[in-house]
Formats: sequence, C-alpha cells, structure tokens
Amino acid sequence: MDFLPDPSSKTVAAAVAGAAGGVVRWLTLRERLWPEGVINTVVGSLSALYLGPLAEPILEKVLGQFDGGENLGSFLIGLGGMTVSNIIIDAWAARRKSIGGVDEQAD
Repeated sequence: MDFLPDPSSKTVAAAVAGAAGGVVRWLTLRERLWPEGVINTVVGSLSALYLGPLAEPILEKVLGQFDGGENLGSFLIGLGGMTVSNIIIDAWAARRKSIGGVDEQAD
C-alpha cells in the first residue's frame, strides 16, 4: 500500500504522540462523552503534525538536547491542541473584527 506513510516515519510518530496527548487531555478533564474524546484525539494529532516542530527547539532550550525531544514536543502540543486551536481561532476572529470583517458568532 504505497499511499500509506511509512509507520516508522517522523510524521507518523508525531501524529501518534499528538493523538496520545489528546487522549490524555480527554481523560484528565473527565469529559464523559466519547465524541469529545475523538475530537481531542484528532485535534491533538493534527496540532502535533503542524505545530510539533515548533515545540522541539523550545524544549531543547529548556531541557537541553535529548533523544525523543520531537516526540515529547508533539505529545505536549497534542495535549494542548484544543487550547492552542482556540487561541488561534479567537485571535483570527479578533483580527477580522478589527479590520471590519463580519463576526460569525454574532447573534
């Protein structure tokens, strides 16, 4: 199956670490609905894929260089994926409002 990524690739490792972070977030917040868990897992995975590389250099400055730093960064981004997403979406909405855009959440 050539369309699937190599399971040993950094991309797959980042997605899995981010998904694990999303699952940990879901479990620790004690959200009862399984759709919340699915959403946290997917958002954690996607966040880790795209924002995980930004976390690695920050972790290296704080903790020094070590093996698995990229996986830890992806996990941490996955753990905070919902929060990071909400911050980005809120900032985008505020920017649109400040330049005269339509606020989609207005009643």
